[in-house]
Amino acid sequence: MIGRRAFVAGSSLLLSCDRTVKTVDPPPSPPPPAPPVAAALVERSTHALFDAHPALAKTLPRTELGHFPSRIDQAKRTNLWTKRDDLLGGGKTRKLELYFGDAKAAGKTRIVTSGGTGSNQAVAVARFGRAHGFDVGVYLAPQPLSSLVATNLAADAALGAEVRRFPSVIEAHSEALREAKERGDTYVIPPGGTTPLGTLGFVSAGLELARDVESGRMPAPRRVYVALGLGGTSAGLAIGLALAGMKSEVVAVRTSNPTSVTLSTLRAIHEETMSFLRARDASVPAIAFHDVHVHIDPRWVGGGYGFATPAGDAAILRARDESALELDPVYTGKAFAAVLDDDTSDPLLFWNTASHAI
Repeated sequence: MIGRRAFVAGSSLLLSCDRTVKTVDPPPSPPPPAPPVAAALVERSTHALFDAHPALAKTLPRTELGHFPSRIDQAKRTNLWTKRDDLLGGGKTRKLELYFGDAKAAGKTRIVTSGGTGSNQAVAVARFGRAHGFDVGVYLAPQPLSSLVATNLAADAALGAEVRRFPSVIEAHSEALREAKERGDTYVIPPGGTTPLGTLGFVSAGLELARDVESGRMPAPRRVYVALGLGGTSAGLAIGLALAGMKSEVVAVRTSNPTSVTLSTLRAIHEETMSFLRARDASVPAIAFHDVHVHIDPRWVGGGYGFATPAGDAAILRARDESALELDPVYTGKAFAAVLDDDTSDPLLFWNTASHAI
């Protein structure tokens, strides 16, 4: 079994948010056009963690969902770079490769995940699940209305997922676990994919970035900015960069209330993930939490999870105008606002985890 301690700690905020926000279901709308897809590379997709530690690939099956490494773009006239995971299905794709591999290895035919009504993970599971022959259920709880909610709800339905509503994310996740125990054919992916297994997707991403720098695709960034959800993405990136010997600082830009994910949460995710890794391959160096470079930037959260902010909205417009990026008001818009507030005299990297419904 993969650990759940860090996930439960992080999801406590989602529960409180669910109980305090009144929502009205938005009218369904068609999903927006997909963003341009990066040109296919001739070489096969890579997984930097498995390449660095081949023994892990023997015990951790992977279903290839994206073509990695993801593209890197440089903004015009600035020292700002963007890692384009949005072109490969969003940041969830890296985590889902390992969850889907695990589900197939276990002989499961149905995948259920849960989250808010605007969950990017729900859309990604629906999209990739159907393509790989799974029945998909997405169990959703209220969150403040936004363009992301309307778009993703429509996409869930258009992709053929079974959509069920619950009063809170924790209740939705509990029902998924109950069904999995009762049915036997169901694989459950927790909200945010924040378990040691899912976090490995971004440990690999950190190692991938080190390769990008080594190959000259971009200079070593002083800071790497990423939206902070339940913490697995930023914790995994920090581990991967430390394994590669890079000193770049990971800035996790808070997108939800301060009680959701703290530095202690990131420490718990780090320790569980390192234990998970080294139990499967003792050759993986032991990286202590005080050896990684990660901090939380709390300045851009605004009203909390799901609420747009003026700074985030302005960042979305600027990203669209200057870099042809389509960001969202819940996660990546806030993260990009933090990037724009920094000094670009040294290289900065924005990790675009935006998910676009297809």
